[in-house]
Amino acid sequence: MSSFNSYLKYRHFDWNAFYSSWQKMIIGTEDFSTLEGDKKRSESDRLRDRIKTLWKSFNENRDEFTKKYSDEKKFVAAYISSFYMPNIQRTFAILTNRQNAHLLKNICKCQDELVILDFGAGPLSATAGFLISLDFAGIDLTGKKIKIMSVERSSNMLNAGFELLKAAFPSLEIEHNNYSSALKVPENADIILCANVFNEIPEKHRLVTLESLINVMKGNLLIIEPGQDVHSRSLGSLRNALLKEMHGKFRVLSPCLHTLECPLSSESERTDWCWFKNTWYVPEGVTFIDRITGIDHRQLNYSYLFIDNNEPSVPQKGWKVISDIILPVGPNNRSRFENWMRNNIIEGNSKCLFHVQNANVGKVLLCSHDGKLASIIGNKEFLASAKRGFVINSVPQGTCLCKER
Repeated sequence: MSSFNSYLKYRHFDWNAFYSSWQKMIIGTEDFSTLEGDKKRSESDRLRDRIKTLWKSFNENRDEFTKKYSDEKKFVAAYISSFYMPNIQRTFAILTNRQNAHLLKNICKCQDELVILDFGAGPLSATAGFLISLDFAGIDLTGKKIKIMSVERSSNMLNAGFELLKAAFPSLEIEHNNYSSALKVPENADIILCANVFNEIPEKHRLVTLESLINVMKGNLLIIEPGQDVHSRSLGSLRNALLKEMHGKFRVLSPCLHTLECPLSSESERTDWCWFKNTWYVPEGVTFIDRITGIDHRQLNYSYLFIDNNEPSVPQKGWKVISDIILPVGPNNRSRFENWMRNNIIEGNSKCLFHVQNANVGKVLLCSHDGKLASIIGNKEFLASAKRGFVINSVPQGTCLCKER
């Protein structure tokens, strides 16, 4: 998986100008490395204290961030220093992965303008990730007017994000307007971006909010949520509720291979959940911020849902990998596990564990094209290529496919 900041062949995105502007916004200089002595220590202490305050508000009382910090310029700068670039990379990783990359050209099929709705926009990190993804995919934005409609309460956060966006894309014509709700936006959007926002909305209001967004969706809608179990499961439940209300009026593009109920929603009795990860080349400035705060952004975890307004199509046979390799065999359960495997095998080699030592028995959880859970079992060396997020179209030789409840 590529990192948005390490690709060298962009046509529109100017990484150097963007990175310099980001540093200047945070510490008042365009290069972190110029800080020395007392100045470096004082800036580090200032950023660390504010970022930790934000981190605590995110994880203990999210409302506190909205009420107390989201529009204060000093906390806006702190937020952008630690969380802005990782959120760009999450959006970029989703839109450029194997399942989604080919969809980008369809989003930009309009000739004259590209309309983006960034809902709960913050500093427009999802919009930045989307535009960078288009450039990475080789889509020529020259002469195309880009209209960004945002829904965001913090004017200072928006202003900071738009300033960085203009630095990132100096050659593009970008127009930005903010609205108080999705109901107030004046036109339909080619893509709607909702990054880390639905987990902040009371559960009873999530479905009606999503329906209001779909009503102004001309093309695609992307929801990105944190990777923790509670957020992933809630997203699965929101997806199920939307299916009941608007069945046949939208198509799930990814991560799912189907437009059926999610088997790992909040209603599931299983302890598994559907999440994905991205390891990227962390910019030096973000590494510096992580070092002083103790936050680690080397691996970015997330859950997501990508849909469009086409009717559901008949899915092709396949399985989405939704776990890392699991080691299911302990010192006392080999026979019980093999009995379970033989009783639940769908296809493949029923003797795949013959001569495989306990420590080498591997299992990977899958979500299939028919909306059911399954798993591939075999020597963990055979499963090494089955990475979380990949799509498998056939059962690998020397393994077996089993049904999961």
